[in-house]
Amino acid sequence: MLRSRPGNHGGRPPAIDGDMLAVALRRRDARESVTAIAKHLGIGCSTLYRTLAAYDESVTVSQEFGSSSPATC
Repeated sequence: MLRSRPGNHGGRPPAIDGDMLAVALRRRDARESVTAIAKHLGIGCSTLYRTLAAYDESVTVSQEFGSSSPATC
């Protein structure tokens, strides 16, 4: 049986890396359209919409759990 090299896990590589996400977020904050941002980055609109939605959700969740207000039972 063949074994893969350490560190190789297979699967499809991510379409957007951290640098691309940072560019997309800056351009979105500047009110540029998702279509224009996706074209600039060379990715599909649906990929960018999905990535931005996941980013927004993770920020919202981290803000909810990171709040300093005391929890009530």
